[in-house]
Amino acid sequence: MEALRSFRTVVEPVLGTRLTLRIDAIDASAAHLAGERVVDEADRLEGLLSAYRSGSEFARWRRGELDAPGAEVGEVLAVARSWHERTGGAFHAATAGLTARWQDAANAQRLPGASELADLAAACARLPYEVVDGCVRRTGDCRLVDVHGVAKGWVVDRLSEVALRVTGVGAVLVDLGGDLRHAGPEARGPVRIAIEDPWRVADNATPLITVSISGQAVATSAGGRRGWTIDGRWFGHLLDPRTGWPLAEGRSATVVAATAADADAWASAFTVLDAEPAAALAGSEGVAVLVVAESGEVWRSPAWRSSVEEAGISGSPRTSAPA
Repeated sequence: MEALRSFRTVVEPVLGTRLTLRIDAIDASAAHLAGERVVDEADRLEGLLSAYRSGSEFARWRRGELDAPGAEVGEVLAVARSWHERTGGAFHAATAGLTARWQDAANAQRLPGASELADLAAACARLPYEVVDGCVRRTGDCRLVDVHGVAKGWVVDRLSEVALRVTGVGAVLVDLGGDLRHAGPEARGPVRIAIEDPWRVADNATPLITVSISGQAVATSAGGRRGWTIDGRWFGHLLDPRTGWPLAEGRSATVVAATAADADAWASAFTVLDAEPAAALAGSEGVAVLVVAESGEVWRSPAWRSSVEEAGISGSPRTSAPA
């Protein structure tokens, strides 16, 4: 392939967030065409997967208006189901009822009761659908199904594929609201990615660390930027599916993986898990994960320490290896 030039595009809103593209192509026309196709594909996928568009295929399936979802929505549901099983429920795809209850609490400015949250968490402990031979079958009320913990990463992977199908494009960096993938036959690094410090949530804040990737994906799960203020107290939007309560402020997990869907799902799970089960899972699965605990302590999995190049940790958290 001819020498590549880098072209950058920012589009918003895309899936409710900002889409940043860096397209490495032989010329501006190839990069422009790839950018157009990526945005068109993002719009199409949002029309299928959005839980906020009442006419989307996913929303209609959740309400029971469709007996079975189409191939793409079915694939996302199957991926979410597999991650739920793989992580022992730490990644959960049926917490919409808990999220709605916290939104009601914010509107009323009154905290939910502990017993009420425990009942809601128990009610959503099992996913209300199964996947048999690639077919999605509902086994209960699916109105509370929420696949946001993997869908954005899955979309990033699809957008990368669309860009790379354009003749003259050798590599692409897709960043959709912090879920990021660097891909393509000419995807050579290092690409430096700043990881936000969950204790310093601001656009101009010093990052926790900077990591270098090449042909990989990165996702961070944290509750510092979105959530609810109730009676003067901040609660992040990330909920523990086991208890129904928001996860502790300042907690986050960052994963480097081969695909954005994998990084997204792993990050969601490791944000929920306590230190010992997180360390055990990371070790058994070989996951490159960095977790900032609610205490501010930072731990890294063996795979992270052996394979992720980082620099510049900030001064707020302490650092340690997994227990």
